[in-house]
Amino acid sequence: MPRPQVDRAVADVGRDLVAARLWLPTNRWVAVRILVTLCPLLLSIQMATVHDAASITLVVIVFVLVGALNLLDRRTRSGRVRTARLRRTHPVSNVGADADSVGYAVAAHGKRALLAIMPGFAKDGGLLDGGTTATYLGDGSIGPNPNTMAGG
Repeated sequence: MPRPQVDRAVADVGRDLVAARLWLPTNRWVAVRILVTLCPLLLSIQMATVHDAASITLVVIVFVLVGALNLLDRRTRSGRVRTARLRRTHPVSNVGADADSVGYAVAAHGKRALLAIMPGFAKDGGLLDGGTTATYLGDGSIGPNPNTMAGG
């Protein structure tokens, strides 16, 4: 389901994070992922031509490492440090009723914090499933997503 306003907002935030050097630029991020995947893959292909147990074990280890390395996020070292600091200074257990403390906790901890702080709002608003069960009605309210309703 196309969501151009959301896509633009996410792209704007991404540009801001890159400008603040908290995220890797897209071209560097793609290059890192390609290198992280391609180099071990080529090594494992080379090793796979030798059919002893040690080589096969090495190939399996390389594939597991490639999978694990591709789970790395785009954050720079500075981004990881700031995120860790934000999580320490704004724990979910210490959230008040004011919008700022809720916002910081959700920014730091994501869906886990949103579900802990406002479970009804998070579920009813479709915020935990990517918006597939709710839709923005354009008037400041959220209603059921017509694409997920029975018969729709």
